[in-house]
Amino acid sequence: KTNKSSDINPAIDHWIHTWLMIYMKDAVRPSTLDNYACCLKPVMSAFEGVRLNQLEVSELQQFFQQQLFSGGRKEQGLSPITVRNQRRYLSSCIDMAVRLGLTNRNPVKLTTPPRVEKAENNPLSELEVQALLRVAKTNVEEARNSDNIGRLISEEELYIGVMIAVYTGMRLGEIMALKWSDFKVSTASLYVQRSKSDVKGQNITNTK
Repeated sequence: KTNKSSDINPAIDHWIHTWLMIYMKDAVRPSTLDNYACCLKPVMSAFEGVRLNQLEVSELQQFFQQQLFSGGRKEQGLSPITVRNQRRYLSSCIDMAVRLGLTNRNPVKLTTPPRVEKAENNPLSELEVQALLRVAKTNVEEARNSDNIGRLISEEELYIGVMIAVYTGMRLGEIMALKWSDFKVSTASLYVQRSKSDVKGQNITNTK
């Protein structure tokens, strides 16, 4: 039995789809898979029908440069970190094809990633944190005086979320997935056991 050339050397757009749906879907978090798919969508479009062994280093480098300066929905260019991720995900995708014998090389590894300037962290000061909590608490008090039960519940939940974020540093998804049973009053403890994903159909996931 002989293999078809399309099976041995598939088109890059078809292979990316296969890699995402078969090899990555159950291996990473839904939000991560969604990020992979979003980053690789322009690759699938730009190299549609091009087979794995036809990918050239120079064309890939030109593509990443184009993404940097005019990529994205508004064609205003993607950030260097996004293009680096795009390159990293594509390289991982083709690495899998090499391991499976679908192609014998990974030209992405010969391209040069864009330089990323380290962003400076600007955490809130103690005064800013106090101001944030004051605003959240004031909103609760105003909602209580308005006799609007829906607004009151919403503002109280927001206030609790802000408090937890400030005092624990938890991720937004982890805060959104908390249950009252996660709070242990006897030991003054809070247990982080799950996270809420914004990917459709995949609401609750495991934590990192």
